[in-house]
Amino acid sequence: MRNAELKVTESEERVYCTLQKMAEVRETSKAVQSAIIMDLARALGMNSANYSKLAEQIKLLRSDLLASSTVEERKILMSLEKIFDSWSMEPRISDKKLDVDFEEDAQIPPFRNFLCPLTKEVMKDPVTVCESSQTYERTAIKYWFDRCLEDGRDPTCPITGQVLNKLDLKPNIGLKGAIEEISEEYPEIRYKVRNAGIVGMVVRMLKDQSKRVGSQIRCKALMAMYSMAKDDESKLIMLEEGMTRLAIRSLTASLEKEREYALRLLLEFSYVEGYCRKIALEKGALVLLSSLAGNVEYPVLYNLAEEILANIEKVEDNVEYLAMAGRYQPLLTRLCRGTENVQMEMASLVGKMTLTNSAKDYIARKGGQILVNMLSSNLEGKASCLQALYNLSTLDDNATILVDLGVLPALTNILFATQEDGSSYLRQLAASTIANIVSNSGHWELSSADMEGNQMQSEFIIHRLTDLLSESSCTYQAAILHILCGIASSPQASDLAATHLRGVNAITIILPYIEHEEPSCRSHALRLACLLAKKLGQVILEELRTSNKLPLMKEKLLDSECPLAERSEIACILAELPLADVEVKEVLGMNLLQWAVSNIKEQLSTSSGKQSKFPRIMLQGLLGLLLHYTRSQDREIVKLVQDNNFMNIFLEQISNRSHERAKQLAALGLKYLSNSSTVIISTSDSESQPSHGFCIPFTLLCRKVPMAPTLCPLHSAVCKSDSSFCLLKGNAIKPLIDLMNDESTQVQIAAVEALSTLVSDAYSLKNASEELEQLGLFDAVISLFKAVRPGELQERVISMVDRLFRVEGIVQLYSTDQDLVRALVEALRLGNMKTKRHAQDVLTNLRQISGVGGKNSSNSRGKKPNR
Repeated sequence: MRNAELKVTESEERVYCTLQKMAEVRETSKAVQSAIIMDLARALGMNSANYSKLAEQIKLLRSDLLASSTVEERKILMSLEKIFDSWSMEPRISDKKLDVDFEEDAQIPPFRNFLCPLTKEVMKDPVTVCESSQTYERTAIKYWFDRCLEDGRDPTCPITGQVLNKLDLKPNIGLKGAIEEISEEYPEIRYKVRNAGIVGMVVRMLKDQSKRVGSQIRCKALMAMYSMAKDDESKLIMLEEGMTRLAIRSLTASLEKEREYALRLLLEFSYVEGYCRKIALEKGALVLLSSLAGNVEYPVLYNLAEEILANIEKVEDNVEYLAMAGRYQPLLTRLCRGTENVQMEMASLVGKMTLTNSAKDYIARKGGQILVNMLSSNLEGKASCLQALYNLSTLDDNATILVDLGVLPALTNILFATQEDGSSYLRQLAASTIANIVSNSGHWELSSADMEGNQMQSEFIIHRLTDLLSESSCTYQAAILHILCGIASSPQASDLAATHLRGVNAITIILPYIEHEEPSCRSHALRLACLLAKKLGQVILEELRTSNKLPLMKEKLLDSECPLAERSEIACILAELPLADVEVKEVLGMNLLQWAVSNIKEQLSTSSGKQSKFPRIMLQGLLGLLLHYTRSQDREIVKLVQDNNFMNIFLEQISNRSHERAKQLAALGLKYLSNSSTVIISTSDSESQPSHGFCIPFTLLCRKVPMAPTLCPLHSAVCKSDSSFCLLKGNAIKPLIDLMNDESTQVQIAAVEALSTLVSDAYSLKNASEELEQLGLFDAVISLFKAVRPGELQERVISMVDRLFRVEGIVQLYSTDQDLVRALVEALRLGNMKTKRHAQDVLTNLRQISGVGGKNSSNSRGKKPNR
């Protein structure tokens, strides 16, 4: 008997592939399940509506596959049965328009043509597939098309099975209108539901059993309430029973349908102005609505939430609540386009609200100009917009925006007004706002600060500000000091500000505030003194001497009861003052040295573990204080410096990933120690010379002569790593070489200055050239010089290069380096006078140019110093 050939049709193959995909434990929708059943029925040659025959065929398939050992086939069967069970749950439908007595019937079933063949629900947006002329719910058929493409097969029309070449959809406007018309045709049923008390019962059920009933039942209840909300009396019952809160709670549900009908119900409520306020007052309502309105992933929810918020925004009383929820456009619209009274009200809201940084930025960009313009309005308007501008100015990035909007002239106009022109409260607000702006340098320095075109750092403005310090209000004085701090901290304005402050004798006015009883005045005064000490250190020192406040400053620094921030500022002030040696010893004293060393060591131990609470500015101040002691030649102080191993402290700061200022101070400390090393070593040598008594020959006969100690090539003496301050023996040269590559120019300069102490004497340099070359000093200096641009760093480096090339051996090492020659020629052409002179000397020693006046390298060699 010949084997029968069974051909598999394209439709059957498509059904099989689809079931295979479904068996892969993939999530699917009702629409996809419906389309699969239709495909299956078509492959079997029957109507998909004939459930009994379909069930019989699936039962036969189960019998055929019972003996199958293929896991894949069993999975396909299970998937098919699951789909069929879900599909077979049909809603009750009507084939024609029913003429029923609504007092007798409680429910009106939908008409068959109103149902989507895929979802089996009444269609909200019916569309017709152009190629097959079949109608579906838009979202359902689009989902089916997407699934077909995802599975790698041609999209088909679920009802006809036709493979579609185009996926064009046409809205079925007639059907949509009919659905809406029929849905609204029987309002009498709502009266029966309402009069029977069912609305209240459903709301109470949701209220009492919401968590137990599950999302599906909550969704059905919301659908019912949404339908009933079209009846005004039912709507009132819902609101009285607390349906608004329950609907808002459903906005966080996992089921999208529940969220959708919660939004639809809220939308019905929002059509009435009085109910809009109730929605806005519900806790979390506006935040949730704003979140849904910002999520385009769910377009239905997005549109519904936007529509609700648009209705809520129409109510004036809701503007503040919307802004608190992060929806600022209604506020800004009224601020920019409202009447004068409305603008003042909106400005007042901005002033009193707690805003996020992004909100401050948004409001400043959109409404900043209006607020600046309002500063010229009446007294009440000024107060509102000043508070708003102050709130916005607390964001650092807003300083540039506000300056560009012309806020400074308007603020200084209020600040410098006489008492008759405005209240002290307005002037205080203006001062605080200016202080916030000038605390962020980089933009305001080039802008006009008043109507006459004066800048904030100008003599006129500085003079006016210092005059205002005589005002009685402590808060006002603190704001003025804060402004001066901001000006003095700006790299672009600090030099001019210091000059003008010195010119008006401001130091005498400012220093008394460091003892002020008001903490904010004291804090800003100390900060200002710290900033000015870098440029007016001598002036501040003289004032402190005159008022005998130096001992007081030390006392406050050592006082553990004094706030740490204030002690940090005091440490920096004392570090910057040009104290005499006698003041270092008698005023600062030995106990301050021990205290500073102890605190620095404590900081090092804590920062190596978890985040240190030790303020950066305090560390800088303490390191600066140590520099006073490193510069001293007093024997007692030198002994303490040796005992406390200052060199190790400075090296730890260089190697400890410290802030650039700390590294700079540490490098300067090593420089001062290295400068002191010659004196200390000479003193140590003279003290260690043995006495020449008559017993010496006998002593030598009785014991072995000790080996001669190794001499340091730099100092031609015995150097100790812990007490001689020798950079070579202290292993400080390599860390300083690494520091020359730091990102900060000031740190690089400090490192070059410290290393320059090694080359100050040509004889010592010649003796130690081998060791220094092995450490990479020469290559590092030459490389830095080649890369550096004109400026202070170039001047320092070429000075060091000049000293290096006074040694013939070093000249020979780099005599053929053409990159070096080019860099020297460039420095000779573009550098300042000192740089040009050094470049000329180096080129002469390299024999690239003729010596001026007979000068050459041989004439510049150092001679051995007399010791």
